[in-house]
Amino acid sequence: MMRNKQLLIIIGYSKLATKIIETCNKNKCDRLIVSRRNAKKLKKELAYSIQHKNEKKLIEHISKYRSVNIINTSANYELKKINICNSNDGNHIFPKKIIELIPKNKLKKVINIDTALNKYKNKYSKKKYKHSSWQKRNLLTKKISLLNLKVESFYYLDGENGTLIDYLYHCYLNSIEAKIHNKDELRDFISVEQVIKIVMKLFHLDFKKGIYKNINIKTGQLYKTEELPKTIKNILDKKVNYPANKIKFKNPDSRLEKIIGRKILNLEEDLISRNLLCH
Repeated sequence: MMRNKQLLIIIGYSKLATKIIETCNKNKCDRLIVSRRNAKKLKKELAYSIQHKNEKKLIEHISKYRSVNIINTSANYELKKINICNSNDGNHIFPKKIIELIPKNKLKKVINIDTALNKYKNKYSKKKYKHSSWQKRNLLTKKISLLNLKVESFYYLDGENGTLIDYLYHCYLNSIEAKIHNKDELRDFISVEQVIKIVMKLFHLDFKKGIYKNINIKTGQLYKTEELPKTIKNILDKKVNYPANKIKFKNPDSRLEKIIGRKILNLEEDLISRNLLCH
């Protein structure tokens, strides 16, 4: 029997995917995570999960729904393991394969979590660019709403050693000297909570069929990576006259603030607002 509920497919099983699932209203749509690896830790009440190798099961599950939406969170940051012809490539081949399994008459909206990095920066950004280009060429012809989110570096601040800011926060908590590569880079950083709010607002908004939107998810504040350990320490130690070592380059997209209904916080503002414990 065909289900009237929409099916939301999250491509990729990750910390970001789990947080999106936790935020999504289960009364409005059923949730399915399609992963490259086993999603044993995923709570069954949050979402159903299928590994990408089980195409028959995936196609059968999709056939139960009239409409399907996608949020693609899949990514492979381990550059040494990226193989152009390998399905383990989470940046392009894996999400492409899943999208191609969905009948074009069912697929309504695709939200692609892209990177704000220059496409020539590294293998990761090149493959991300390849995937967003493929989507634009192939999905818009099928009258599917495509939202491409070029997201700046986001962070969780959960004490785990993950992204650059999470690594620096981990070092701060454990009194470890941080090692910074690419010291002369200027980077923008945004909290994962703000990213998810934007993603979910866009998911629930109605868009015209065949529309394409390229949206920059940023705070508008650049920080020099070399100075980040000192900047974060000074903020968390609650020193009033700390050197922020930041360069304001552009206000955040006003559309973002309208979408989430509040001001977009940069790294400094977010750390202060959290009132995190210091040493």
